[in-house]
Amino acid sequence: MLVCTKFGSMLRHFPNNFCGSRNFVMRSVEDSLIRLQTDYIYVYILHRPDTRIPMSDPLPALHDLLLHRPVRHTP
Repeated sequence: MLVCTKFGSMLRHFPNNFCGSRNFVMRSVEDSLIRLQTDYIYVYILHRPDTRIPMSDPLPALHDLLLHRPVRHTP
């Protein structure tokens, strides 16, 4: 089985909630891991890029996810 999910659709308007910001990317991957009840995501898709943020902003966050592969913390 290949687990994939997407991020990039802003649901709420709060500070630091821009779809391309590092905080948004990291929070989105954590939320996805919890919702999917898994420890790994094999394909992570940027669904709707935020035109207010250059693509150079989310790319380092996505690169860090590849290098460090966050593990979901079970409660």
